Amino acid sequence: RLPFEILSPIFEQCLPATPSVHPRQAPAVFLRVSRAWRDIALATPSLWTTISDKNVFARRFAQALVQWIPAAGDRPISLVI
Repeated sequence: RLPFEILSPIFEQCLPATPSVHPRQAPAVFLRVSRAWRDIALATPSLWTTISDKNVFARRFAQALVQWIPAAGDRPISLVI
């Protein structure tokens, strides 16, 4: 129930050094908590600007990119391979 202005920076602080597409890791996990958290996560482009493919199946990585690229907005994306 916290507003976007509060939750968005909290979400940013939860990111690991190299965010993975794994659904149980931030930022992807935020999409599964509630509709409000999903909306906030998708409206926070900085959550989606770094992505790692370590220990991830190619199919899952490709599927995640379809979501991550639009969510990053006009920000550049860093891939950690």
